[in-house]
Amino acid sequence: PTLAPSATSPPPTSTARGSSEILFLRDGNLFAYALSSGQERQIAAQVHEFTATPDGRLLALVRGNGLAREIWLLDRSSGAQRQLTTNDFVEGELSFAPDGMTLAYTAVNEDLPRPLEIESWARWCDAGTVRLLDIASGREQTLEPGCDPAFAPDGRRLAFSTPPRAMNLSIDVPTATNALRIVNRAGANGWTYASASLQNEGEGQLVYAPSWSPDASEIAYQRFLGYQSLVDVLLTETGNAFRGGGTVLGAGAGWLLAPSFAPGGGNVAVVEHNWSDARGLSGYEIWSTTLLDLATPSEIILPVGPLPTDATELVTIRRAAGASWSPDGAALALLLPAGWTPEADEREPLFENSDAGAIWQFDATGTPLKTLIVAVDFASPLIWLDAAPASTALQGISLKYPASWQLDAPSEFAEITARVTSGGLPLLTMAAIPVEATTTVSGAFSYFVAEGAQEEAAITMPDGSIYRAFSGVDTQGRAVAGAMRVVSRDGGSYAILYLTDATRWPLERAQAQALLAGS
Repeated sequence: PTLAPSATSPPPTSTARGSSEILFLRDGNLFAYALSSGQERQIAAQVHEFTATPDGRLLALVRGNGLAREIWLLDRSSGAQRQLTTNDFVEGELSFAPDGMTLAYTAVNEDLPRPLEIESWARWCDAGTVRLLDIASGREQTLEPGCDPAFAPDGRRLAFSTPPRAMNLSIDVPTATNALRIVNRAGANGWTYASASLQNEGEGQLVYAPSWSPDASEIAYQRFLGYQSLVDVLLTETGNAFRGGGTVLGAGAGWLLAPSFAPGGGNVAVVEHNWSDARGLSGYEIWSTTLLDLATPSEIILPVGPLPTDATELVTIRRAAGASWSPDGAALALLLPAGWTPEADEREPLFENSDAGAIWQFDATGTPLKTLIVAVDFASPLIWLDAAPASTALQGISLKYPASWQLDAPSEFAEITARVTSGGLPLLTMAAIPVEATTTVSGAFSYFVAEGAQEEAAITMPDGSIYRAFSGVDTQGRAVAGAMRVVSRDGGSYAILYLTDATRWPLERAQAQALLAGS
């Protein structure tokens, strides 16, 4: 039903505006650096790794030592923390569902090192199981043996690596075979997305580290081919997220970390740890970060000959031991050794150390701009996040929205609305609705979405709320898409709408789920 006009609307009161931040480790503690002010703040102590929801509202942390490592949840705005797990496993490789209600992770029953080469990865993944953790209840669910879980931006699918099945463990680097699997959120309807086996020419020994494109249409991953011409050779590949069939993007040596898509999807950053470096170097000298342009095909030269690729190498930044895209994809944060300059001679082993380094800001083409942060742990993970969401309330129920957005002035309808710009899209809006109503998007928000919107099947979220995506036109005739969440709370029902341009929806879906779930 269409909402009835209200004589008054609640005056919106939003939280303070924030700054985008880069998260990093210093002396094993988690810090955040604010881009606008240059100020730093410590977030949590004794942290090994961390991840964030797409809206940056929540952080999941691995804290503690040895088998006492546990997963903690942190609210980025308030700093409030709570422990989520208490068990005898070592947790790692955290991945939030876009709505922030479920966390996927790898659990192993041994105190194993962070996997940075084939043998440590093989032992980690062989001992690992992929688990799901319900944030609200703390209930844990074991899915399958394996590691590297990665939630899709659509929230419905999860990719992970199966354990290697070693065929010769008498050598330091095992010959193995494994696969990448995709399952739905319940862990069902699984299928093999990519596989590796020396019995099939060209498949190599391992596939691992799946990473979804921002629109969830593709998955990039790494394929370990093995020892060739005095170095371990790997390929970065990508394929359709529904059909598989990977094609090559680029190549590397030693060990490649998970590919990282730029937020717009046009480029990919790949961090390389060349532990098998033929020169015998160490420290920062065996790290690098390569940027790949997905719009231009090219060719790479391997020991076995030339190979066509679906991407072109833009630049390789030697000695860069960590990378994170800015939220808008216009810049990169790279971890480089202390004392590094753009003029540092790449032919000389100047940084064979594992001392604390510095984070530099680069543009999206790989051009260095300036130093941002010093005293950053060697090979620290990095995340560049937008400011934590702002909030405003309707009858005691809060609406979360990006801190850079603007609130509309109170209207004749009993709703509150925030937009990226005045009168523009995307927008978030929330309204009270009758408890007994059978709600459609155009019914609840007829002043935003015209009748006839095509709605996807409703999904019941872990907290019992109802989520459904849709596409249609707005009241101005523009093609739009988005999602609505209906939640019952404190005796009332509320509908929350995320609306955007139809062409932008695939890229904004993850953020929409996070913001809708946070409200």
